[in-house]
Amino acid sequence: MNWRKNKALGQAGTGLALRTMVAIAKPRAPQAAAERLLTSEDFLVWLEPHAPFAPTFVLEALSPTAADRDRGTKFAAYERHNVQAYWIIDPQKLEHRFYRREGELPVEFAAGADRIGSSSIPGFWVKRAWLDPVSPPPIARCLSELLGPRKGRTSRR
Repeated sequence: MNWRKNKALGQAGTGLALRTMVAIAKPRAPQAAAERLLTSEDFLVWLEPHAPFAPTFVLEALSPTAADRDRGTKFAAYERHNVQAYWIIDPQKLEHRFYRREGELPVEFAAGADRIGSSSIPGFWVKRAWLDPVSPPPIARCLSELLGPRKGRTSRR
């Protein structure tokens, strides 16, 4: 079964659908780590099921097998296509990096900050402590902090 059929069936595969063919890369086979540029024919297949533009915000959770690609090839593609925010979360080393576009380039920000806010999604932020997979806080507490006090909400006793 080829890669396109795998994607159509919802099976795992990787690829970047960005604004131009030059930025689109895919594995040669579903298990292959090497990437190649898509052909014009491949690109036409992507037009219908995928958006032909880059996202505004990307959060990448690193895995040991893809970390170099996420920090290198993907980062360069997102930079080239004006992604406004690229957050790289490293759950093994807890070395998180946060980038936002300032003019033509992504610039790292929030180094060591306890609270990281998104410039591309108004009102969205996370606490660095929430990103520790070994001792994550309760989801309800995080949501309560994110949403803040709401008018008309009564407390349960």
